Amino acid sequence: MNTIESTPASTSTPGSLRQVASELQDNARDAIPGVRRQVDAAADATRDAASSLIDNLRSAAKDAAGVLRRDAHHSKDVAERYIGSNPWRAAAMIGAAGLLLGAVLTRRR
Repeated sequence: MNTIESTPASTSTPGSLRQVASELQDNARDAIPGVRRQVDAAADATRDAASSLIDNLRSAAKDAAGVLRRDAHHSKDVAERYIGSNPWRAAAMIGAAGLLLGAVLTRRR
């Protein structure tokens, strides 16, 4: 990399300003490949982290779906057993729920 020595402003000339600008341009051009490598490495690391996070979320969602499915199946089985062993009580509960719902809906109108 080129280094620029500081010069007093009073001795600056258009030619020396052009030289400084040219050196800055050369330094920037020389730095581009290194910066590009750093950006690519950061992009790869971010992509890997995002992919890992997505995989973890997908696995957690599958686990949660399995738990919900198992719990819903268990609840269905319990309800079927209860209704099968207490059909009149179940019918009375359903009728009471219907009356309560009807009362609530008619009061809102």
